[in-house]
Amino acid sequence: MAGISKVAVRYANALYSLAVERGVADQVFAEMQVFGETYDKVADFKAMLKSPVIRFDKKVSAIRAVFPSFSELTNAFVEKLAKSRREQYLGDIARAYVNLYNAKKGILVAHVATAVPLTALLRDRIKNIVRTAPGFAGATEIILEEKVDPSMIGGYILTVGDKQIDMSFAHEISDLKRSFDQNLYIKEY
Repeated sequence: MAGISKVAVRYANALYSLAVERGVADQVFAEMQVFGETYDKVADFKAMLKSPVIRFDKKVSAIRAVFPSFSELTNAFVEKLAKSRREQYLGDIARAYVNLYNAKKGILVAHVATAVPLTALLRDRIKNIVRTAPGFAGATEIILEEKVDPSMIGGYILTVGDKQIDMSFAHEISDLKRSFDQNLYIKEY
């Protein structure tokens, strides 16, 4: 869980344990996904949570207004964090919870960037690459998060956890240029 604080991981573990105990882990997972996406995409929401000027009860009210369908457990968890002055960690906690849930369920999320949208055949080939890679054999499900980046020219960049396969044309051209620059052969006549 690179890039996520230890505090967030601890709170996510506690929330996951409590959610499993109460039988609402799937519901909390869906809520944490929505919360994390909102936190990442809405700068004002993130700023509100991190602001030391806004009182915790106002933050809790705002969160309940934005997410009225959150479960009792999630609402109680958010309120407890806000009272403890830890609401600035909620975005990281949401990401850590999603990562933990996926790991416990054997779900592997692979990020793939391509120059053009993937076809069904390419999607299957990339999933096969991930399935056959050492260390990922235990995955029960592979989810591809696709991103189209026309500046890549062609090829793909596949990222799973902290591992990356860069097969983009831009990378290949860069490697080729680097090999020409490092050519120590000097032709003598």
